[in-house]
Formats: sequence, structure tokens, C-alpha cells
Amino acid sequence: KVDVTALEKYNAAYELDKSAQATPEDKAASWRRLALDVPQYADMAGKRAAQWDAFAAQKKAAEAARLKRVAARDRDWEKLSPLLSLAVVPEADKANWSDKFLRAYYRSPGVRPGMAKVLVRHVPAGALHDALVKLALKATKDEETQAAPRSATEKAGIQWVRIPGGTFSMGASDQSNAQPHQVTVKSFQMAKTLVTNRQYKACVAAGACTAADDQGPAFDGDDQPVVGVDWNQAKAFSKWVGGRLPSEAEWEYAARSAGKDWKYPWGDETATCDNAVIAGCGYNATSPVCSKPKGNTKQGLCDMAGNVWEWVEDKYHDSYKGAPTDGSAWEDAGSFRVVRGGSWLFDAARARSAYRYSDDPGNRGDYLVFRPAR
Repeated sequence: KVDVTALEKYNAAYELDKSAQATPEDKAASWRRLALDVPQYADMAGKRAAQWDAFAAQKKAAEAARLKRVAARDRDWEKLSPLLSLAVVPEADKANWSDKFLRAYYRSPGVRPGMAKVLVRHVPAGALHDALVKLALKATKDEETQAAPRSATEKAGIQWVRIPGGTFSMGASDQSNAQPHQVTVKSFQMAKTLVTNRQYKACVAAGACTAADDQGPAFDGDDQPVVGVDWNQAKAFSKWVGGRLPSEAEWEYAARSAGKDWKYPWGDETATCDNAVIAGCGYNATSPVCSKPKGNTKQGLCDMAGNVWEWVEDKYHDSYKGAPTDGSAWEDAGSFRVVRGGSWLFDAARARSAYRYSDDPGNRGDYLVFRPAR
């Protein structure tokens, strides 16, 4: 007699095992469930789970080692780069120091294009010099890309804040749609404030944005967040200032003050009227941006908890199963988009850094805004 149910469970674990989207942790958990649910497969499933556990541990250790090397490289570069710019330092010394730096870091973890642009001047002709030239050209192209929209950025008055990269535990164990998983985020920049009415009107005046829907005089202040904009309007403004919408992972990482194991930007203390614009504090509309400096992240981002929900790039999924682990946006299915951060209409629990919500991308409510990243 064939046990169809048992075979179906075995097949489900087998298919997940082959999936490129599933994490090693997901695969190990799937085999462990099979071992518990179907005793005749327990031995085989247990061994496969142990293999994935070992692989996950090796991957985690390798990533930790890589990040340690990156940190060491960046510390040494902070010491070296000022010396390479000094005219009084002999070229022989610059060449010697550059050679030592490259010997230490060129292969692992590698040098960034901006580093290559400086180092190439002190490296003799050869294969390494040619490789650095290619990297340096990439740095030049990146600079040109960032410089192109500079007038728009200046006109809008965007203040960009650098968010250092790192690995963090995204999500919260007490939220069914946000069970924790490890994500590595690259360094990026994010606008210090929610986009304001003044900033958005500059984009409309330039012909790059369509007008926001009028939400009434209570929302019209120049320094209040622009509301009445849908997801596509948020995308258009972000492009105009040389940016994009942040991914959901980037947003949460930034809201946790660069990935700290905190519930809110400032720590684990529940949001109050002192540090967030939330329901129960007497608000009948949005507040001017950065009105609650006690609630800022350690990097200086304002209103990452409360005031207005923020559009991000990702489509909404009801769990993180299969979500990217590299900090990129998740757009493979679904129609609704993710919004983050809570608002003046919602309580402190919704202002938690890990809290996820979704909305129709065409919605232009008085509780929706955004901030660009790049």
C-alpha cells in the first residue's frame, strides 16, 4: 500500500531542497519537519537536515570572516588615504604603502572602485595596474551618475545620510508575517527626512512629478510630509533626485539604527509622544518632519517611527519565506506594496521597526509618504 500523504510530504521537502530561493535554514527545518511527521523517513531526513545545518553554520562563519576583513580593510584605508593625498610624502613611500595595502586586501575582500581610483596612481604598469584602471573607471561612472541629478537634489534640498552596511536579523518572532531571518545590507544613503510638501512641489514645478492629491489644509504645511502620493509618484520623485525607493530590508536596517537588535530606532522602549508622532497623542494630521528628535536613529534619520507610513520598493508577501538575503527588493509576485513605520493614525506597536503593513500602490491616502535612498 502506497502512503500518498507521506510521499507528498517527502516531495515537498525534496522540492524545497532544490529551491535556489530557500535558505539553508529553511531547508534544514523542512527536513526536520519531515522527520517528525513521517517516521519512515526520519533517518534520511535527519541526516539531510544536519547537512544543511552544517552548511548554514559554515556560510555564517564565512560571512563573519568576510565582514571582519572588510572592517580591517576600511580601517587601514582610513589611515592610508590621507597619506596618499599629501604632496610632502615621497612617491616611493606611497607606492610601498599602496603595494602593502593591495597585497593584504586585493584578493579578499577586494578594493572598492573609489579606492582603486586613488591607488592606481601609485602602482606600476602591469596586470594589477590594468585591473585597477577598470575599477577606477567604474568609480568615475558612479560619480557621473550621482552628479547628473545634483541640481534636482539641491533644488529639493535632500539631505543624504550614509548608512553603513552590515548583517542583521530582520523581522520579529512575535509577528507571523515577519519571522526573523538574516539579511546582509550593503552601505547606502537615505534621505534624512520624509519628503516634504516643499520638496515635492519642486519636482512638480520641474515637470518630473505629478501633483499630490489635496488632503486638506491640515496637511499643507511646507515642512509637513507630502501625503496624497501613490507608489508610482514616490518612484518618480526618487528618480528625479538621483535615488530610488529603499528596499524593505534597507528600510528596516536603517530604522534599527544600522541593524541593531532594537524594537525601535532608539532602543527597546515603547514609542511615546516624546519620540514619535503616533495615535493617542492628540494629532489630527501629520507633524512637520523631524519634530521628534528623541526618536531619531543613531545615524540621524527622522520619523522612522510614526508620523506617516513610508512606501518601499517591495511587493508584499505574507511571510519572509524565500525573501532575498542580500538586502535587495523582493518583487517576484503580488500586487500590493509594503509600507513601513506607522503613522499619526496608528498606535506605538505599528511604529516598531519590524512591523510590516501593505497597501494598494495606487492609494493616495493622508497617511502615506516616502523617503528616497541611493
